[in-house]
Amino acid sequence: MVVSALVCLALTIHAEARGEPREGKIAVASVVLNRVDHNDSDVCTEVVKPGQFPWARRTLRKTRDGYALMQKALPSGTNWDSALELAGAVLAGDVAVMPNITSFHGTSERPGWKLRRQFAIGGHVFYGPSPRALALAREAASARSARRSAVEVRPVLATDLNLNRLVSVN
Repeated sequence: MVVSALVCLALTIHAEARGEPREGKIAVASVVLNRVDHNDSDVCTEVVKPGQFPWARRTLRKTRDGYALMQKALPSGTNWDSALELAGAVLAGDVAVMPNITSFHGTSERPGWKLRRQFAIGGHVFYGPSPRALALAREAASARSARRSAVEVRPVLATDLNLNRLVSVN
């Protein structure tokens, strides 16, 4: 069974934040989605990256068509239902993603990351880039956006290509 972004995010919330307060679950989902945005990636790819979520490498495998479950069934129960509902709400935009958090660990761990500690919720501590790193990332994104908007778009006459569509001209 090929799984969707919804299932990958729900599995992450369930595995990493089961038993945490709702805000902690939202923060875990936010870490994944901020990484997706930063890396121009997708949810399942971010979740299975080496060194990120050990459970994911045992649960999901890459296939030609996406990611598939390596187990016979999805989790069940109230915690799973809650994780699935929250993942859907976050992906739909009904629950806001917490900006600028890209990593977290359990309160008993001491990873020594060079990231800025943002806050703690429940049993997790959340981190993100420093203000300087954020400013550099925004500057790079702005430059990419400016380059994209500098592309002139004009209609091509049907007589030019025998098509009625728009094309980019550099």
